[in-house]
Amino acid sequence: MINSTGWINICSQEVRKIHKKHAIEPHQILLWVLTRFLEGVSDKVKTANKLTLLKQKKCGFLKDIFDLLDQKYSNSVNEVFGSFVIPETHELENLYQKVLKGSYKGQTGSFYTGKEMAAFMVRQSLRDLLAHSEAGHTVADRLKYLKSIRIIDISCGGGMFLRESLKQLFALQTAMAIELEWRFDDNEWIGHILQNQLTGVDQEVEAAVLAEILLRHEMPSAIQESIEVPICCEDSLLWHPPQDGKYDLVIGNPPYIGEKGNQTIFKTIKDTDFGKQYYERSMDYFYFFLYRGSELLKDKGRLCYITTAYFATADGGKKLRKYLANHLQFHWIIQLGNKKVFQQAKGQHNLIYSLTKKDNDLTKPVTLLFVDAYEGKTKELFDALKREGIHRKISGVRTTTYESSSAIFDERGQLLLKQPTITKPALEKLITQSTYQLKDVCTVNQGLVSGADKVTEKHRKVHSDWKENRGIFVLTIEEIDALRFSEEEKTFLKPFHKNSDILPFHARKREDQWILYVTDQNMPDIRDYPRIREHLEKFRPVLQKRREVQMDIRKWYALHWPRRASLFEKPKIVVPQRGAYNIFAWVPEAWYASADVYYIQMKPEAWFSPLYLLGWLNSSLCYAYLSFYGKTKGEDLELYATPLKSIPVPMPTSFQQEESVMKLVETLMNENEMKDSIRERCWNHLDCLFLEGHGINGETAEMINSKAETLRKNIRRRNW
Repeated sequence: MINSTGWINICSQEVRKIHKKHAIEPHQILLWVLTRFLEGVSDKVKTANKLTLLKQKKCGFLKDIFDLLDQKYSNSVNEVFGSFVIPETHELENLYQKVLKGSYKGQTGSFYTGKEMAAFMVRQSLRDLLAHSEAGHTVADRLKYLKSIRIIDISCGGGMFLRESLKQLFALQTAMAIELEWRFDDNEWIGHILQNQLTGVDQEVEAAVLAEILLRHEMPSAIQESIEVPICCEDSLLWHPPQDGKYDLVIGNPPYIGEKGNQTIFKTIKDTDFGKQYYERSMDYFYFFLYRGSELLKDKGRLCYITTAYFATADGGKKLRKYLANHLQFHWIIQLGNKKVFQQAKGQHNLIYSLTKKDNDLTKPVTLLFVDAYEGKTKELFDALKREGIHRKISGVRTTTYESSSAIFDERGQLLLKQPTITKPALEKLITQSTYQLKDVCTVNQGLVSGADKVTEKHRKVHSDWKENRGIFVLTIEEIDALRFSEEEKTFLKPFHKNSDILPFHARKREDQWILYVTDQNMPDIRDYPRIREHLEKFRPVLQKRREVQMDIRKWYALHWPRRASLFEKPKIVVPQRGAYNIFAWVPEAWYASADVYYIQMKPEAWFSPLYLLGWLNSSLCYAYLSFYGKTKGEDLELYATPLKSIPVPMPTSFQQEESVMKLVETLMNENEMKDSIRERCWNHLDCLFLEGHGINGETAEMINSKAETLRKNIRRRNW
């Protein structure tokens, strides 16, 4: 007998062999192979006849492929496998993902859910439904209710949630029947679940067919042929469900696709009534699935999703958060932080959460679970959560409870999904005691965007003889020397900095790369500067394609978004747009940088010293605020315009406090000349001035400072 690993190896070889002979995608060949191993498929029976989905109009092309492969390879495939142990369905799904092209996954956001995570989400959702149902408390009442539950996954992919729902519904129902000493027929009850309790929808043909194949592999052989599988190959955002169209549980892992680079996908929905109602600029595609899931939900039903966490604070999620606050209520949320749950997805930070439609009872508590400290494997974490439930203690899992769903929204409408370094009341006290926010006393602006710093691989598609990384607007010393600019032309060159040049309290000066700072205003006619013109003319095909140029807003040779020169020339505080800690630097002289740097300049009405403000922005208490109320990606702070402008600015409590802060900041601005121990002592003293000013001391102050010191040391080792 061939074990499951051997089966997968042989299967992969056969798929590659067939792929070489035909212009058929490997994942489509794999679907046919998997169907061949369904019960009752013989050489005389067309494989396509076994699948409900291949009778649907959208799937016709795949039916033709199956019929072709039947004609050419049925006998050979059956002979090759001979005696075998076909792997479990989750292993088959993993094999399908490996065969899928990476580009396909990236374009569709199709990263399939792991077995353990899906099992937990289904189990906890069924627990929640049973605990809050109004079906009565006897076993018979609970069983009757359990057999009436309708579950839908509107982005079903390979059908993991459908398979887990089938398993767990059947297990719970039969356990109750045994307790009641009822007789039942396994095939009949499984058939009831499939035909009356489960629905899957996916617009990707191959994904929907895979879901059906794997679901059929889970069925008893006696009903494999007779059951119509409840999966539709439709766009679930526009699909109209049968019957009353409402479900007790909407569950799933919707696709994660940003609008940038996917305008065609978004436009399909944006132009519909549904899209016009819910679209917002810079949203993620999965937002639509939250809205649609809400529409499909019964009044007492549950919506349980795993998604990325960015909607909690993203500027492009304002409309969604307002909808959630007004129409739905959270019951529990798991903040997965840096736990990687989709191995092939890059840089994701995810949440799992449960929602219901909002009712009159606004006092229901919300449980937040933080799992970063869990030391076991991710699979073990979900096994423990499935076994224990979210309300029982699990080692390494921290819990916070909010008194109501509305309490997890701050005054800006953002979701508070982080574990605060200090208590929420202490942070709220900081906000109420601060007369101003940063936007009241400063302007906050992004650095420049050239639209073409250097030659990229994409640019080389226009001219293959261009060397990658050759400077266009951003030039090296060697490139400048080779261009032989005149003295007048050299006045347009400005030292160009990186966000990594920003250190605590001060910034590096560099002269190894320069920006050709050309704007419509400082160069009305490029013909007056022949060598600059000669250089940029080479790249004119690329420069003319920039949006502002095409809209006739910008001259073809100018920087795309140059900002105003005073932003770079006048004194300012600069900050990188992302970092593990809040690192702000004072730069009194000219300092040019790209859009991944933000520039903070004092307004004339700001009566206190910029060095006092610099001290506050670099303090441990400011980090405590930003790590809870600010925008984050995983553990990193995202210091974009919106979170920066909202930072509370506590005024000096006295002239002496302001003087003390300024002296410490002046000392720390020369920190490169200090010993580590002296620098940390000065910075800790600065931290304590702000903590004491807000009545924060004792263990709380020590905890805040300890966290800050650890982060500073880690960052210093890496970057400073």
